[in-house]
Amino acid sequence: MKKYILVKKIFKGYSFIEDNVVVVEKGAHDERFLQRPTAEKLEELISNCEEKIIDIALATELLENPVEFFSKAAEKGINISLGHTNSSFDEAAQAHMLGAKNIIHLFNAMPQLHHRQNSITTYALLSDIKVEIICDFIHVTPEMIKLVFKIKNPEDILLISDSIISSRFEKRKIQAWNSQCNN
Repeated sequence: MKKYILVKKIFKGYSFIEDNVVVVEKGAHDERFLQRPTAEKLEELISNCEEKIIDIALATELLENPVEFFSKAAEKGINISLGHTNSSFDEAAQAHMLGAKNIIHLFNAMPQLHHRQNSITTYALLSDIKVEIICDFIHVTPEMIKLVFKIKNPEDILLISDSIISSRFEKRKIQAWNSQCNN
């Protein structure tokens, strides 16, 4: 399996997931914009970005030096989120200890819950890290959402949409990020 990475796009101080997410499973994201997260790349991104970067979502297993990356992000006031990842339980715990504040898109583009193999998904449910859930009943079933609310403190759960550019158009197929999208 190929691993991919991309950094979030920032618009007037807000972060958007649509265009630039650090991903391990690229999904609809254009490979031309994907790169490995390093402290050097983060510094380059900061120096080339007109707006303040406030949040970066990444797959922790792709960091060669997590301590250096998290230190650089903290120094620049950038929050690190975890997502689109195959991170292990221990990698997620280390990232949280180093300063990761939340896990995006819980249950999507990450390992499924498994009774013999812990992962970032298990860590998301058992720790006090905040989780974002796409509550459209397509990305996550109502039963899984109920499970999260039974396990986690409601203050640690963020309900989000996964709306992309195609949501602005009538029902049809459109081309976005070099991929066919249905809205």
